Amino acid sequence: MTRKPFNLVSIDDCEWKSETGPWGSGKEAVVFEGDYGVRVGIYNVPPGFHIPAHTHTTWAAFTVLKGRMKIELEDGGTFEITAGSAYFIHPGQQHIETALEETTSVVVYDPKLEITYL
Repeated sequence: MTRKPFNLVSIDDCEWKSETGPWGSGKEAVVFEGDYGVRVGIYNVPPGFHIPAHTHTTWAAFTVLKGRMKIELEDGGTFEITAGSAYFIHPGQQHIETALEETTSVVVYDPKLEITYL
C-alpha cells in the first residue's frame, strides 16, 4: 500500500492565497484536497466580512481558531461562534455569516459544494 504524504499547515507560516467574492475579501490556505471526497482549508477574514443569505448543495463544518463569527439561520436562530467552537451547516440550510472581528477558521467540506445566494 502506498502511503500518502502527511499534510501539516500552521496558521503562523501557511501559504495564504487571496480570495475575493460577492462577500468581500479574505485569505485561504489549503490543507488538503484530492481523494476522499473532502477539502480542508484555513480561512482568515477581516472584521465585518459578511456572506449574505445563502445555501450549500452539500455539508460544511467550521471550527473557529481565533476571532468571533455571527451565524444567522433562516428560522431566526442567531449564534455567536467564538474561538474553540465549531458549527455544522447541512445541505440546503439557509444562513448568513458575519465576522465580528478578524477570524481564522478551519473549514472542512465536500469539494462538490456549490453556493446559491438568495
